[in-house]
Amino acid sequence: MIRAVSGDAAFIRLLERGAFRGNIHTVFRNVLNIENETGELFTLATAALGNAPNTLLVATDDFRIIRADVGTPVTVVDKALTIGDRMISLDGTAQWQCRIGGMPLTPDKLRVNAAAVRQCLKAQGIAGGFLSSADGTPFQKATAQALTEAGERLVDAFGRRNYPEASAAAARLIGLGPGLTPSGDDFLVGLMIVLRTLKVGGSSHSRMFDAFCHDIVAIARTNTNAISAITIAKAAKGEVRETVAIFLSSLCFGEGSGWEPGLHAVLNIGSSSGADIVWGIVRGLELAGMRTADGSGVALHP
Repeated sequence: MIRAVSGDAAFIRLLERGAFRGNIHTVFRNVLNIENETGELFTLATAALGNAPNTLLVATDDFRIIRADVGTPVTVVDKALTIGDRMISLDGTAQWQCRIGGMPLTPDKLRVNAAAVRQCLKAQGIAGGFLSSADGTPFQKATAQALTEAGERLVDAFGRRNYPEASAAAARLIGLGPGLTPSGDDFLVGLMIVLRTLKVGGSSHSRMFDAFCHDIVAIARTNTNAISAITIAKAAKGEVRETVAIFLSSLCFGEGSGWEPGLHAVLNIGSSSGADIVWGIVRGLELAGMRTADGSGVALHP
């Protein structure tokens, strides 16, 4: 029997109630994805990947040892996840919950942090998504340009509080770019988690932002892959993987350069996914630090 080390608290509660049925969706060395009866994706991951929404960290280095094919049923028996002839024990599993919050820094400090991360990203970011290196292929450069144009339209629309226009720009980003989770999706995850965390636009615009999130989640269900779609859906609710949450907390609620270790951890996500998530976070922070024509700034409503 394999042991579960830690996991998303809501997922663990679901498993402990025995209220979970699904089938294997995809299997990689570090990750095994399960689709439940309603079509929602849940993940088993190696401990090295860290906590994330809908995820259970398991004490194995390679999920291929389970030797189960796509479509294999997954059930819960006696508080253990059963896949084929393998069982994953939930005994003593630590529960994790995504928490980002507190009193945000002033808009001035958010702008300073955004500028510093922007500079680091320029020096350390990985080309392939929004970041195109000078020696990139014509396709990479064209993709980066298309991503940048759609991303800037989205940010501009948010700055003007034009949510229908923002939704149209976001729709162009979904599924666009390289990677298992496409670059446009990763950017949206970074941007949305900042806007959700800091409530950019203030409480008077929260319903419009909720409507925007609802639209984007619906579009993602059909315009990108299932792994990326559930990541966007969770970000829309204010839930991201632990490394991103730690980085964002240090940027929005901490002082000084305590965010630097968190930046490196996020940049290690995927091939270019981490850089694209960070770019979304940077643009979100810049929105939060904007000054309006009357000097009041875009409202932050803690």
